[in-house]
Amino acid sequence: IDKSSNHEITLSLKPQYFFNINQLSPMKFVLDFLFRVLQLFTEPYFLVFLAVVSIALLKRKNKGKHLRTGILISAILMVILIGNGFLGKLIAGYLQKSYISTSEMKNTAVQNPVIVVLGGGVVDIDHTEKLHTMSYSRMVTAYQLYHEYRKNNQPCKIVISGKGRGHKSEAELFSEDFKKMGVPDSDMIREDQSMNTYQNAKYSSGILNKMAP
Repeated sequence: IDKSSNHEITLSLKPQYFFNINQLSPMKFVLDFLFRVLQLFTEPYFLVFLAVVSIALLKRKNKGKHLRTGILISAILMVILIGNGFLGKLIAGYLQKSYISTSEMKNTAVQNPVIVVLGGGVVDIDHTEKLHTMSYSRMVTAYQLYHEYRKNNQPCKIVISGKGRGHKSEAELFSEDFKKMGVPDSDMIREDQSMNTYQNAKYSSGILNKMAP
């Protein structure tokens, strides 16, 4: 939290703290490059492609069959670990264990709370764009926090961050559902430019800095 600000930032899935990513601007190019490189290794298609190319090169050079089999098995295991969410859940649990729980947040008096909700993807169902299933747990948690603050007559804003890859942004789809839940437009701020978690943090941080008195 920026100590010069009276706003407390709350991530809907637990994290309560935020940092000003603009402070890293001298390293922006390096960070963007590293993020994009690392992002490739979380894409199952890229891992399969890498495995196929590696096996083809080894076969061409008449390398051992056991090595080729090992690479193929390793690629399959990586795809399974990344695809079923186990690895992500394990990492997220480790990163979030030091933050206070949602129930503790509700009982904590704060000034000018702001809830930041990160997009979780968009899916096409019968030619209609909908939020990914994982987004709804974020929405419900965010609304529970928002409702608790409003119930105590505290002003509260929800920053919705995410562009997505569909025609409608994640921020727009989130806001449509939040409206149905009773959250007014005046309490929602849409950030519809970010395409990944790094950009979520970057653009949301800019919005929060502008909100600071």
